Amino acid sequence: VRAPEMQTLLWGVSGNKPRPVTLPEILHNVWQSGGSGSKVVVWVNTAPKTATARVQWKEDGSTWYRCRMDGTAVKLQEPSPELQLPAYAFELWCNAPSDTARSMAQELERLAGFSAEELLQQFNILSCSYYGKSTLHFDEEAVPGAYRGNGCIVLAGNAEKTIHHKIKTYLEKNTRYRLRMAVRKEPSSKGYLSVANYSPEGILKVYAVGGNNVPADNQWHEIEMSFSTDANLNNCGLYLYNEKSQGKIFLDEVSLEKVAEIQREGNEP
Repeated sequence: VRAPEMQTLLWGVSGNKPRPVTLPEILHNVWQSGGSGSKVVVWVNTAPKTATARVQWKEDGSTWYRCRMDGTAVKLQEPSPELQLPAYAFELWCNAPSDTARSMAQELERLAGFSAEELLQQFNILSCSYYGKSTLHFDEEAVPGAYRGNGCIVLAGNAEKTIHHKIKTYLEKNTRYRLRMAVRKEPSSKGYLSVANYSPEGILKVYAVGGNNVPADNQWHEIEMSFSTDANLNNCGLYLYNEKSQGKIFLDEVSLEKVAEIQREGNEP
């Protein structure tokens, strides 16, 4: 038996500051089905490098399978199996039937094919790697007249106060970005978009504003916004505003592209 190495990471918040937590590089948990009684052990490597361990395994009389991210499911036969996981990889061990184990392995392989951007897109979060691109389609719910696909964001006004909708963005400091999107305004609507950031001290800074000039003609219009983040990047988002109107504003096909990193001089933020 050999335990994985330990590592210290910053987790959670304590007094508005991350707290150092020391844990094994490989974490695990055990789940059991309330119906069939089958068990699944989830192993996750939380380190940015390959992590290894030798597991103390207790036989329970059932057949166990190792489901890997390469789509394979093999029988677990050694009493003290070696566990070796690449950076941020995971593996499932289960005592389910062989066909179920193969299906689980195939799903792991499918998940392994996702990039970070693609995974975040499933939660309608904008993020992109260097010279990469992220696009949100908003097709979770059908909306008649969407720009493309099945759905879009619909922000209805109430004529009394400004309503807003925030799209989370995971960006990098001191970086230049380009946003493209499609906007449609009903004749009785009025609104705009902005990219805004709240610093750790709660200070608001608007990086870009757009969409003011989009006509309220109930037609789709493509617009583009460029902006640069700074050293105070902390809690940033793309905001859609409906300004005290009785109409609806529609937003669809929002894409974010990383253009370049910005070299700051001296102590310039």
